[in-house]
Amino acid sequence: MKSEQELKDAYKFSEGLRGQYIVAQALYHTIKVMEQVPEPHKEVSDISDMKYLQETVFRSIPPFIFEDTSTSVFHREMQEAHGSVCLHVVEDCETDESCQCGAVLT
Repeated sequence: MKSEQELKDAYKFSEGLRGQYIVAQALYHTIKVMEQVPEPHKEVSDISDMKYLQETVFRSIPPFIFEDTSTSVFHREMQEAHGSVCLHVVEDCETDESCQCGAVLT
């Protein structure tokens, strides 16, 4: 069982930019997987609820940035803008200013 401080730290992390990014990414990939489940086993209401969260709570993080890096609109835009491709090998690309892909969230 987690200590009270560990839980507080986790909640604080989840409310920050990095935590929001991680949850938005998890929603994106989960929705994609769940949409592939054939009827009658597809959990339509769960998918709908996840999309609702994605469109409201996580609206500042556009889902398309989580697409496959080689084909995403985000990746193409960054490549065009910066003339290079980031493979996100930097440990924390979203905050590490040494990453040149343009994904730094300030």
